[in-house]
Amino acid sequence: MIENWGAARERQRRRRRWKWVALVIVAAIAAPIVAAFVLGIVDGYTGRGVVGPGPDRRPHIGYIGMALAVMVAIAVQYRLWRAADEVERGQINIALALAGVVALSTLPILSLAAAPLALDNPAMLGWSLATATLIGTRIVQRLRG
Repeated sequence: MIENWGAARERQRRRRRWKWVALVIVAAIAAPIVAAFVLGIVDGYTGRGVVGPGPDRRPHIGYIGMALAVMVAIAVQYRLWRAADEVERGQINIALALAGVVALSTLPILSLAAAPLALDNPAMLGWSLATATLIGTRIVQRLRG
């Protein structure tokens, strides 16, 4: 029998949380590499991108990597939300709400400003700002306790 079962349970929870953080870091690093590899295979089969005419898909590798990173960040936040207590669930809800507000407010503004500012992909910039807001809010919440 464990004498201090609360401390042991907290250690287990912290260990599970850090495993998920490690998974996010690995996925964020691997997503663009895997996307580049898959698009290289597709370009090799279609014969485009390296030799001959046709659209080059390689500039979109960063977009695919960002989309995968967003999906992984949301999945991990949901997993952490399910494993958290009510206080931490409230913090995660606040972070997700703030990211949603940033996405909903910046996407129309960036779409209107795309022509004057010569932005190639304003939607990707808006989603990147929303993802950075989500991650930054969670970091600040964790540092403040």
